[in-house]
This record gives sequence, C-alpha cells and structure tokens, in this order.
Amino acid sequence: MKKNTKIKKYIVFAIIIVCMLIIGIILINVGKNGVNKLKDIAKKNVETQIQEIIDSVKQEKENENINSIETEGPVSATLEDLENKFSELGYNLDVSTGEVIYGDYLIVISDELTILSITERITKVDYSLQRNGENFNVVFIIENQLGIEQIELPDLTIPCNNRTKFAVDRTLKENDVLRFKVKIKGKEQKEEYSYIATQKPTINIAENYEEVAKKVDITFPEVENILKYYSLDKGETWNSYTEEVQVEDHSIKEVYSKVVLDDETTTINKPETGTIVWGTYLYNLGNKNQALTGGYTYRVLQSTQGYYRDNTNNMHLYAHSEYGVGYGEVEAYSNNRIDLTNYKTAHFRMDYNVKYTTGPQSWRCRFYYGFKDAKIIDVYGNVASSGQVITMDISQLKGSYPVYFRVFGAAAGSPVWCTIYSIYLEEL
Repeated sequence: MKKNTKIKKYIVFAIIIVCMLIIGIILINVGKNGVNKLKDIAKKNVETQIQEIIDSVKQEKENENINSIETEGPVSATLEDLENKFSELGYNLDVSTGEVIYGDYLIVISDELTILSITERITKVDYSLQRNGENFNVVFIIENQLGIEQIELPDLTIPCNNRTKFAVDRTLKENDVLRFKVKIKGKEQKEEYSYIATQKPTINIAENYEEVAKKVDITFPEVENILKYYSLDKGETWNSYTEEVQVEDHSIKEVYSKVVLDDETTTINKPETGTIVWGTYLYNLGNKNQALTGGYTYRVLQSTQGYYRDNTNNMHLYAHSEYGVGYGEVEAYSNNRIDLTNYKTAHFRMDYNVKYTTGPQSWRCRFYYGFKDAKIIDVYGNVASSGQVITMDISQLKGSYPVYFRVFGAAAGSPVWCTIYSIYLEEL
C-alpha cells in the first residue's frame, strides 16, 4: 500500500513538472499579445470564481427560505451574507463599499450582488527629473487605485494613509542608485523599485541614406551592475545590447534603449528613443546613383561666361555676363524621372550665390531648383546661402519627375552659381 502511495506521489509530481514546463514554453512563445490574452483569460477566470461565490450565497439563502416556515416572504441574500462567505474563504469584503481584494484584483460588488468592476492591482511609478549642477532633483510619483499604505526609503519610511497617489522628492548625485519599497493596501508582499541617477543612453544612427542597413551604436552610462537593452519594436520586446546593431527593415523608424539594474527590483528609468530616417540619395558627394537617376545632363543654354563642372565631390553650375554683351544660363537635370510617390521630403545640401553688383538688377539673377514639371523653387533678390540643408515638402507629389537645377545671370558683373553636394529623398 505504501509503495502504491509513493508511486502516486511521483506521478502527481511528474504531472506538475510537465505542466510547469508547458506553461513556461507557452509564455516564452506567446509574446506580448499572448501575455495580454493570458491576462484576459485570468481576469475572466476571476470573474467566474466570484460569480460562483455569489451564486452559492444566493442558493444558500434560497434554501433557507424554502426550509423556513417562520418567514413571511422570501429574503434576498445581502452583502453581509457575502461577507461571511468570503471570510470563510480567507478574504475580507467591505460591506460599506462592496470592495474585496481577491488575489491580484480589486472586485466591487453592488448591494444587489452583481459584479460592478474587476480591476487588476497595478502600481504606476513615474518621475520628473531636473539636473542641478552635479545633482539630480527627482520627484517620484506612485499611483495605485487600491491605496498606498507606506513608502520605505533607505533612510525614511513615509506613511501614505491609503492614498491612491503619492509624490516623493529626492536629491541624488550622478550614478547614485536609489532603491525603495511600496506597501499596497491588501497586499502582503512589498513592491521593490530602483532608480539610477544618470543620463539616458545616447543613440547614434549613421546618416548614410544609400546603405541597405542602418548602423545603430548606443553609448550607455558607466554605471556598475546594470544591464543594457535595445528594442526595435517600440518596447514590445527587448534585446541585450553588446555591440553595434545593423537595421535593414525600412519599416523600423525608431530605436529604443534602456538600462536595468541587475537585481530583484523593478528599474523605473525611462527608455531613450532614436529616430531612423530612411531615404534614397539622388546625388552624394560625386556619387550620382546612376541606377536610379541615369546620371545628369548639363547644358549651357546661352552664355558668354557660363559653364558647369562635374567635380570630384560636387556639381557646380555658373552663369555670368557682361551688360550689353549677353547673359549666362546653365541647367542640369537627372536623365531619369524619379518616382516621388513614397517620399515625403527632399533635402538639398548646397551653396548658392544670387548676387548683383551693378544697379537694381535682381530680376536678372535667378537660381531654380526642385523637380521639373512638378515643383520648382525660384531664388532671387540678392541672396546667398552656404553650408545649409534646404528641405522641400514633396509629400503631395505623386508621379515621376526629373530633379532639376538652373542658374541665370544677366546683370553686369553679377555671377550666379550653385554648388550641389547631396540630394536625398526621405521616405514616408
């Protein structure tokens, strides 16, 4: 008999282990959406259990009505009856509010014994930060709808009198680690949190728009005992950061990074976000992207002193004239038409000079750039620009157009020129 009992125990133990392994595998594979579904299932199970308790109390009261010959009429079950039932099960129902803490949920039940709400007991911890010299002035805000009994800091315990929201301010030095505990009403185990007083990680993303992959390099603060993470799906999943990351998927527009203290506490430091700008070069320091643009054609339309130069790292157009003799006019354009449908902005890095030196002749000096037959910017008025990136909104342009430049000079002693270093299109 004892032998059979031992065998049964082993079988039960084996079944428990197998079940735990299966649950573990499920949790690993379901991801965030799966976890949310599991939470919904758990909440539904709690609702079912509470309803069964309510139904059992109602049934007991109905049985009392049937068996009692002294009652003039049926008596309905009350919150007091339900309080006794919950007490038998080890839970405390507050009859004045209808609230009962059941596991990880706050249940509210009406006087008519219907379930009004089921709320998961989640603590929200946020903070605001202000740098003051070498110090960090931090205000922590803790919220929990069940009520906060107290907050335990390393040097101080603060009673919170079951308030649902409480703020604590601390001054910390750089790289300090603050650990604190929060006691929630009706919950025996205290919640433990940590905050690292340090600058956020720095995300560096290579701005080379013609590469297939983006290089993402993250510089983390030098703090002992921290884990370093990055995310490419807006924080849905986190990966350990050990070296530069290559990103090839153009649908990924943001990179997240965060630090976590390597202990049993919950680190509340907010993640840092870096933006990935995907685009296509139409020209970049001498690279004409022949496959897309087909190269560029330059034409001297009419000139006494007009020319173009295809330099090592730029395209240069120049138009000059002598009053009464003639004028210069030079243009350049891509041989292929560029489909702009999937782009939102065009960025031109270039220098230009639209100046005149004799008389009010600004109308005779002009510089044009943009996309022929679609959107052209006309620059005039004795102006110049150097070392700037000029951005053009092309989000409304649907179709294919050649990229286009033209310089025109017709004022005595007044050169008009442009030097183009790069042209790239930023994706929608």
